[in-house]
Amino acid sequence: MGVDVSRHVRAVDRPGCVLKRYLGDGVYAAQDLGGGVWLTAEDGGAMASDAIYLEPEVVAAFFRFTRDGRGL
Repeated sequence: MGVDVSRHVRAVDRPGCVLKRYLGDGVYAAQDLGGGVWLTAEDGGAMASDAIYLEPEVVAAFFRFTRDGRGL
């Protein structure tokens, strides 16, 4: 099973994702079964304007980044 890397597939339409949620400011997130996360920028249309895939290791690094920045 390959990962659809098209940047125009909306987070809510990504196959194999178990958790899909609107985060705010036009950003949607979808978590796949492997722990990776798709972030898509959407404006309410039928397609995403862009997408970023975060591998599980990058998700963990992002959480560390946000945790470390709380003291600023």
